[in-house]
Amino acid sequence: MSKRDSGRRIRTMISCVTFETAKIVEPVKFYHADKVHLIHYLKQDAPKDKTALYSEFLDEVCSQINGIGNVEIVKHNEKINDFSEMLRTVLHIISTGEDEEFYINVSAGSSVYTAAAVIASMMMPGTVPFHV
Repeated sequence: MSKRDSGRRIRTMISCVTFETAKIVEPVKFYHADKVHLIHYLKQDAPKDKTALYSEFLDEVCSQINGIGNVEIVKHNEKINDFSEMLRTVLHIISTGEDEEFYINVSAGSSVYTAAAVIASMMMPGTVPFHV
């Protein structure tokens, strides 16, 4: 079901996970998001010690979002420094959402993610990019 029983559309936020957890978690509270898509990159074949720091930040962001309340978290492991992949990922998330309000966080993440997210928001009417 894409609408809540009250008739309010589901508020979906898209954000890239880096080292600034507050820039990701605080907007979830502010916009009363129902669903959060977290784009991050953990290289699968990298040694555990190389990905541990990034994994810890992702886990911390998820933990803080879970502490907010009933927020669905969807993780996307994508190369955040590949413009084509970021644009494709953000557009895919928006285009597969049914009757959802999309808020795109352009303040957290790589500059490549930010550029792709801003362009994607301009391509999809009704999408709201924001900066913290």
